[in-house]
Amino acid sequence: MMSSISSGLLLTFFGYLVGSIPSALIIGKLKTGKDIRKNEYRNMGANNVYHSVGKIWGVFTFACDFLKGYIPTSIGYYLFANEFIHGGWFLGIAGSTICGHNWPIFANFKGGKGASTAAGVSFAVFPFVSLLLVPLLVIMNALTKNISLAAGICFSLVPLFVFTKTYNPYEGYVSILIPVLILPKIIPLFIKMMRDSKHNPKKKWLILIYGFKRAAEYSAKQSSVLSKRLKDSGRNILTKSIHLKHSIFHDPEKDSNRKKDQDEIKKV
Repeated sequence: MMSSISSGLLLTFFGYLVGSIPSALIIGKLKTGKDIRKNEYRNMGANNVYHSVGKIWGVFTFACDFLKGYIPTSIGYYLFANEFIHGGWFLGIAGSTICGHNWPIFANFKGGKGASTAAGVSFAVFPFVSLLLVPLLVIMNALTKNISLAAGICFSLVPLFVFTKTYNPYEGYVSILIPVLILPKIIPLFIKMMRDSKHNPKKKWLILIYGFKRAAEYSAKQSSVLSKRLKDSGRNILTKSIHLKHSIFHDPEKDSNRKKDQDEIKKV
């Protein structure tokens, strides 16, 4: 009993420390010399690295964060998942890796959203269900261009899929734990979206498609285009009104005399 408790405590602590390794922060500082948490994405994750550093480095960061969840959880699953008495340790190990990524001790507890690390946990515990959700993630991301939204939807569906496929209660508990730890990091984005969009459906869609900063830039660009069109339209209306006024009050004789006077002045 003591050995199981000791192993469980050690692996839970190990899972948190591994999860706390700030892969995105390290790669961002090495490649750009800056803290990527201070850019427009304000998040320590693979998606931020993908856009601010480069695609290859983004994929590499995802792989690192994925393994942070996969390795400790796989060890815990092998040791504890089939033991009813000690299965709780397996649950703690899986959760500790995600907590480490979201609230890392090595980065002042300011981490990412935990999606990549949670994906590693998912593949370690229920790989078949995780594989089923990958196409949905790809489709949702293609439609919205918002990986956080797509991941939030997919992880919310994990318990539904897992409870129809598993007989191990601890696998079910992990499927619930994942969205519980992920959604608190994603829900604020939806709250911000509601606030910034002012409940305007078009603005909400722009934020989903482009993200907050790009949506603002797109809206500003559209406003500039509309302003230019209105200005051009006003100029055309003014020009036409002047031509119309000129045609109404046009006096050919006066124009002819004015032209003769101008010609005489030129001769002088």
